Amino acid sequence: MQSGQLYVLGRGLGTTNVLLWDGRNKLISAFDIEVTHDLDTLKTKLFELLPEENIDVHSSQGLLY
Repeated sequence: MQSGQLYVLGRGLGTTNVLLWDGRNKLISAFDIEVTHDLDTLKTKLFELLPEENIDVHSSQGLLY
C-alpha cells in the first residue's frame, strides 16, 4: 500500500471502527463501518439469471434465506 491509501477487509457481518493515525502517531480520524449483505444486488442478479422464477431473498442473524 502507498501512503494516503486505506484498505478495509470485512471478514464478516457486523459493525467495527476504523482509526487513522498520522506519521507522528496522532489520531486524525475515527469512524464506524458496517458490513452487511447487499440484498438488492443479489435480488437483481437472481432475477437476471432466473427471470421467470418468483424468488424472495431475506437476511436474518447473518444468514440469507
